Amino acid sequence: MQDDSLNKRYLAKLAATVAGLGINLVLQAIIPRGLGPQAYGDFNFLSNFFLPLMTFLTFSSNMGFYTKLSQRQDEFGLVSFYFMLSGCAALLLLAFVPVCQLGGWTGFFWPDQALPYVYLGALWAVFTWVAMIMVNIGDAYGLTVSTEMSRIVQKAVGLTLMLLLFFSGQLTLTIFFFYHYAVLSLLILLVAWVLAKNGCSLVQSWRLSRGQVVAYCKEFYAYSHPLFWYAVISMVVSIFDRWLLQRFSGSV
Repeated sequence: MQDDSLNKRYLAKLAATVAGLGINLVLQAIIPRGLGPQAYGDFNFLSNFFLPLMTFLTFSSNMGFYTKLSQRQDEFGLVSFYFMLSGCAALLLLAFVPVCQLGGWTGFFWPDQALPYVYLGALWAVFTWVAMIMVNIGDAYGLTVSTEMSRIVQKAVGLTLMLLLFFSGQLTLTIFFFYHYAVLSLLILLVAWVLAKNGCSLVQSWRLSRGQVVAYCKEFYAYSHPLFWYAVISMVVSIFDRWLLQRFSGSV
């Protein structure tokens, strides 16, 4: 396990932020032009809907997970449990769409959105969440420098791929979602490689005993339940603000 100094970790975060800022400026200059205002607004609406919902379904416990793993780096059960919790949240999120479809509520929750894009938006939130967890694991194990280098590589590859799509005229909303799946998968694999290289491989036994599951549930409940109403309000405000705009003014 690598022991990066505080200065190195800070500089790595700063470098990744600066590089990300430059790359994002270029991406924000070409993506809306490539997609067009309608498709870009659709993506903005769907991503803004599903990511706060995913955060809520995990009880806003991502910071708690990061803090606990930083303190107990040898306890792989924390990683196993949190992925199990996130997996349950992802299943609930993905099940929410067909339930709304069967109930005839899709037009209410996602005004003027084609159903395939709603499913793609839900899947985008899951990919984004897993990538976020992986970065948190890298930081918790003190591998910030290597993790941030992985993010820089991912952003550079993503920029190259986006430029190819833009100048070839192949950028559509469907392709844009799959573009995100690809670059997020790349980040997940890069961080997993960094972890394995530094003796923190995820290829371990993920099995937890019933007693461990109960103990972790109690521990995360103790952390999350005081934040419940804050999490509810944050989710509602985040979603409702953009939903209201979508409802009365549309994606454009």
